[in-house]
Amino acid sequence: MTEQYDNVNNPRHYNKHGIECIQAIEASMSDKEFLGYLKANVVKYLWRYDYKGNPLEDLRKARWYLDKLIKQVYNVEQNRKQLIIKGFKEGDNDHT
Repeated sequence: MTEQYDNVNNPRHYNKHGIECIQAIEASMSDKEFLGYLKANVVKYLWRYDYKGNPLEDLRKARWYLDKLIKQVYNVEQNRKQLIIKGFKEGDNDHT
């Protein structure tokens, strides 16, 4: 059975020594900077999809970055809610 190459979800040229490039980029940025990076890539792939000769691949890449952006924003919102809930719970214990 031949292993199929996925140039959108797991491109070989973005993995070196078991480290995905996207992980290294995320580690080098603040959360806000990384969200901007993801947003910029969505725009980039939507912008160019009709010009580079492989529109479906560029649209899939835009979707990949958009899905990643959605997950990141969701995680930020969940973390924010947890901090608020934790703050309320901790505040409830201060009835002196």
